[in-house]
Amino acid sequence: EKMYLFSKLRMVPLLCDFPDELLYSCARQIEVCSFSSRVEIFSELAPAEDIYILVSGCVELRSDIIALAQEQFKEAPVALLPWDVLVKDSSDGRFQIRPQSERIRSRTAVAVLSEEGVTSLVDTFRVPFSVVQAVSDFFRGEEIRERNEKVEHIFAPAMRMEPQKCLRNAEIFQLDTFHMNFVLLAEGGGGQLRKQARLYLILEGEVQLVYPSRKVTKRGRRVLIPNKPKERRQAGSLL
Repeated sequence: EKMYLFSKLRMVPLLCDFPDELLYSCARQIEVCSFSSRVEIFSELAPAEDIYILVSGCVELRSDIIALAQEQFKEAPVALLPWDVLVKDSSDGRFQIRPQSERIRSRTAVAVLSEEGVTSLVDTFRVPFSVVQAVSDFFRGEEIRERNEKVEHIFAPAMRMEPQKCLRNAEIFQLDTFHMNFVLLAEGGGGQLRKQARLYLILEGEVQLVYPSRKVTKRGRRVLIPNKPKERRQAGSLL
């Protein structure tokens, strides 16, 4: 049963990149739950301290509070309302665990027969909060490792600084990804990141300095220091 569970967990996007030993540890905490047709899996406004992954069958999502435009059905494989527990950062797509006071079920989930009607049971994995926390910690650790590697091997050489000195203050660095035409900084101190940073190192892609009469392109591994007096006078917007 555990091997079956392990193989199914490998198909879940959030867990597919986990090291085997960590996934085995998570698998021991995950419970296989089966529900008969018309049985309620969880109810609206109840505390959301776990995530249900639908493995087989179909689930109807209902609300007594919000008027739904149409009936909502979810078919396996899918995670059921994971954003009741997690929140996604709109700027970089990363997820974080919601504060406890915000972890509330937004719908009622009821097991229903699939159109094929092959089985009368709906199978789910109940992923407890401890595993959700492990997922969050794992990806946070990966982000820190990736950040530190870039600080040591890219930023320190670019700034001609000692790598160890940079690493001792690595927490001040932040990795960000921006879509096309995102305005990092605007002439006169504006821009969407004006309160977040004063120095940027381009790792991949390119940034455009937009002047009234021309555009200058800066490509990867270039440092931008928009708070230098000379650049403040000359710079337009960074795209």
